[in-house]
Amino acid sequence: MEFLSERSQLNLKKEQPVLLQGFNQCISNLYHPENNPEGIINLGTAENLVNDDLIIPKLESLDKITPPETKYLPVNGIVKFREKIGEFLTNKAKSDVAITSSEITITNGGSAAFCVLAYLTGDHGDYFMTLRPYYQMINVYMGNYMGLKPVFCDELTVETLLKEYKKATQQGKKITSIVLVNPHNPTGEIFNKDKVLDILNFAKERYLHVIIDEVLFFKCLW
Repeated sequence: MEFLSERSQLNLKKEQPVLLQGFNQCISNLYHPENNPEGIINLGTAENLVNDDLIIPKLESLDKITPPETKYLPVNGIVKFREKIGEFLTNKAKSDVAITSSEITITNGGSAAFCVLAYLTGDHGDYFMTLRPYYQMINVYMGNYMGLKPVFCDELTVETLLKEYKKATQQGKKITSIVLVNPHNPTGEIFNKDKVLDILNFAKERYLHVIIDEVLFFKCLW
């Protein structure tokens, strides 16, 4: 281990979040009614298991990989793919302004997205604000990997944000972003359009970035 970087060694010494510990145990001994009836049933990960009959045929019907797609491609994602994502979001989110491919970057999952956004929006030792209780892996991606630290709020209101923001800045903490998961993980609370706009305006007045994880976006009823 001494051949690894100091930051890698430091992260390896940290205790893994309970959520990640449980997930790793499940993966290594996953329950199966016939092959592994004594295995572990994973109740800690939100996965949609009821729509495989819709998703699998659709995936199987997609265009196959062509030779040009095996070469070097734009680092922010295949243009055609980003265009389709933009059309989908414009229609489904009922955006007043078309979302274009130039405004979209593709990452290898949400974990990578958090790491990239943390890298872009804060320096090592900076702080981000988020609601408590919170999705533990946020602090792994933004904290353990990128060196940012959390400032917690017990409720997501402008008054609470202002109170915690003032308290933190008076202590010399540099806050660079607000992280919101909507619907909230783990409580399931849905933040409606007005509340999200309040947060965006609060951040705009203080030159803060806002990172919103909307993995369950289309289940939000605004």
